[in-house]
Amino acid sequence: MKKHVLGLALSLVSMLACSCAYAGWLDSPDNLQLQNVGPEMRLNGIPMDIRYFVTDQPADQLLKQFQDAWERSSYRTSVKKNKLGDWTVLNQSFGDEHRSVQIREAGPGKIEGFVALTSPKRMREPVLQLRLPTGLQSMSVVESSDSDRSSQQVTAVSRRSVDATASSLETALRANGWKVQERRKTAAGTRLAADKGTRDFDAVLTPDDGGGAVVMMNTVTMSSR
Repeated sequence: MKKHVLGLALSLVSMLACSCAYAGWLDSPDNLQLQNVGPEMRLNGIPMDIRYFVTDQPADQLLKQFQDAWERSSYRTSVKKNKLGDWTVLNQSFGDEHRSVQIREAGPGKIEGFVALTSPKRMREPVLQLRLPTGLQSMSVVESSDSDRSSQQVTAVSRRSVDATASSLETALRANGWKVQERRKTAAGTRLAADKGTRDFDAVLTPDDGGGAVVMMNTVTMSSR
């Protein structure tokens, strides 16, 4: 379940990628075109600077380039490699900061991934835009903002069925003054949409392998409407 949720959270991050391209950031290979992900972002309260990429370079070759460059850097700290679901991750800590690269297959001959710089010591506990109903547990919170809007994307899990979870979530929305605009079943699960003043809420609920539900929620707050 945790590996599945991690994949969902990373997918949400990739959806925020803009078209601005960079090369050489954090000692990445110069031929790797990196796209900035959001002007300001936090994952589970930790500030993050993230770049997204897609390449046709072989995965082992790309990881070796990163590892060699990081091990030769002036930080002289170890580079650790591990697997998280279908992602392969390299990590290196230095001072109060931490950098990582994670990659996975993205279709025939393609690799997608992220390069990230984080500062765990500057963590700020995230405050959810919607208080979750009993039985719905938050697994990841991605917060981003720019000049005219902010977004909070929450991935949560429940041991209850999709229908039961959707009903409790709808009740929580109405109890907190949200106007529910839509609740409908889809081929994959159930979708909920609501609004409240300058805020819009959207949730997609899908079943997991154990009969429970995975909920992906996005709350967008506009500076004006």
